[in-house]
Amino acid sequence: MGIFFKQMSESQIKNSRQGIYQGFYVYMMLLLVNVIGDYFFEGPLFSSAFVFWAGIIASSGWAFILDLKDKRRQKKAP
Repeated sequence: MGIFFKQMSESQIKNSRQGIYQGFYVYMMLLLVNVIGDYFFEGPLFSSAFVFWAGIIASSGWAFILDLKDKRRQKKAP
C-alpha cells in the first residue's frame, strides 16, 4: 500500500471517519426527501446520480475541510 498511497496520520484517519459519517447523514436525508417527494408528488425529487454524488462530495469535502483546519492549527502552534 505504501507504493501508491502515503500513510495517513491519526488526525487524517479521524477526519476521514467524520467525513464518512457526514456523507452517510447526507445520503439518509436526501433519501428521506426522495421518499417523501415520491409519496406526495408521485415521483422522486432527486435523481439517483444526484444523491450518489452529493454523498460523495459531502463526505470528501467534510474530510478535506477538517484536514485544512488541522493544518492551520499546526501552523499557528509554535
